[in-house]
Amino acid sequence: MKRNTPFSTLRRPLCTALGILAWLAPVLSPARAATTPALLDDYSDAKRNRNGIERLLVNDQAAGSKSSASQSYADGVLSMRGDLVPGRGVPAFISLVSFLSAEGKPGDLSGHQGVRLRVKVTKGILCVQVASAEITNFDYHTGAPIAGGRGEFQEVRVPFKNLKHGWSEQTALNLKSITSINLVFFVTVSHSFRMEVFFLLAGFFSHLALQGHEVGEFLKSRALRILVPFAVGWFLLRPLIESGWILGAASLRGDVHIGAGLLGGFQSLATLPAGIFTGSHLWFLYYLALVTAIAVTVRAAITATGDWREPLSRRSDAAVAWLATSPFCVVILALPTAATLWFMRIWGMDTPDPSLRPHLPVLLIYGGFFTLGWMLSRQRELLPIFGRLTPQRWLLAAMAAGAVLLLGGIERNPAHPRHAAAHAAHVLAYALMMWSLVFLTLGVFQKLCSHPNAFVRYVSDSSYWMYLIHLPIVVWLQVAVAELPLHWSLKLACISMTTLAISLISYDLFVRPTWLGGMLNGRRQDRVLIPWGLGIPRRLRSRRQAISGAALRTAP
Repeated sequence: MKRNTPFSTLRRPLCTALGILAWLAPVLSPARAATTPALLDDYSDAKRNRNGIERLLVNDQAAGSKSSASQSYADGVLSMRGDLVPGRGVPAFISLVSFLSAEGKPGDLSGHQGVRLRVKVTKGILCVQVASAEITNFDYHTGAPIAGGRGEFQEVRVPFKNLKHGWSEQTALNLKSITSINLVFFVTVSHSFRMEVFFLLAGFFSHLALQGHEVGEFLKSRALRILVPFAVGWFLLRPLIESGWILGAASLRGDVHIGAGLLGGFQSLATLPAGIFTGSHLWFLYYLALVTAIAVTVRAAITATGDWREPLSRRSDAAVAWLATSPFCVVILALPTAATLWFMRIWGMDTPDPSLRPHLPVLLIYGGFFTLGWMLSRQRELLPIFGRLTPQRWLLAAMAAGAVLLLGGIERNPAHPRHAAAHAAHVLAYALMMWSLVFLTLGVFQKLCSHPNAFVRYVSDSSYWMYLIHLPIVVWLQVAVAELPLHWSLKLACISMTTLAISLISYDLFVRPTWLGGMLNGRRQDRVLIPWGLGIPRRLRSRRQAISGAALRTAP
């Protein structure tokens, strides 16, 4: 290769990749494209792109991670070396930003069809992002991952029409407002069973709530406790979350203005009704409402069968009881789950927040856990059986998790000769891990919380409120501590403890004894945390007096 062949290696084995040549090309034909000059960057200079504008190397330290990289240029090769170190469950990334103008102003690229790269990927993946002046958070338009190919250079073309939003509702890219082309190296950390446990418990308690009540009364209660927090919470929390992303982006540039960030967050509502009720952490309430409506509809259909109702109920209960005692319980449940996981966008569980259009694979899996919880509520004696803590289950969970981690890297390498086989093995391992961890979680908490406990009850009551409000608090705190010269573990502890404190105090003050507590928890309750805190001085005085009295009594 000649001078326009930059190369990179990242030391961390989790993800190693580099773009070689970024061209904004008309791509009229293969022959014509081969002679098209590089309009943006040919990487012939170590620090500046072809337009003479200095590149910006961005890492994820503002998000709490510790990734770092450096670049160098020699013999026509641009090299980047560093480490991708994810933190606090967030993606790790390093982004090489190539601006169209020195001021970062938008440019019109509507006369071009896409980005052309000459790239060698050694490990992991590389992504192409196109930043637009219309997007103020990190949800840039992103191309499909570029995987490694046996250490050889390859030409990759990324048409603008194929670029997608990262996680919000998909909209077309406005080519007249492009500000930069970014090459992003990243690694992700995901969750496999927490929402599944939630939906299982939701099904269990939904069936309990329906007993002894009319269906209309039950649906009214569900709407009040699910749909109202979903709708109202979205309008209140989404602008705060957006403002946090805006402040985070400003922090990366070293220019944070809290007022401007808040204003930008609330200005995001100006695009309504486009994107309404999407792109927030409250999507689980929407899916819970969908699953609940389906469950009530199926129940009504079974009731309408008349004489068939009792035989159907008995057979369903018998099937669940047989499943609970089967030594192959986890495998039997994992097989249909794995088949459904195959149709996810990623190798794992998708987060279905970009659109209100139901994501069928996600709906099927969460609906399955909800159904099992519903059936377990009919036979509560089966709960300890499903949650039994056996060495075999712990071993299966560990082996499945290991397989998921081992196979996960192949997801980002579509050119791998065993890509399809690895995908099939991954979804099976993921399903086995999912069901194993769900049942182990049930078993652990049945063992630890088998007796009434006031503290556990209080935390349980406050959990709904804590989940609703936690995300904007976490995002804002991450921005606040990002530039502090402290170890990441201290920042993690500070953010976690502060978030818990704000959530619990606000719950005790403004939720638990009010109509809001009645809506979220079903009834109002007396404050606990605030009276306990206010009573500390009195208890300390009483203790000192008791110690003084004891000293007087024992004096000679």
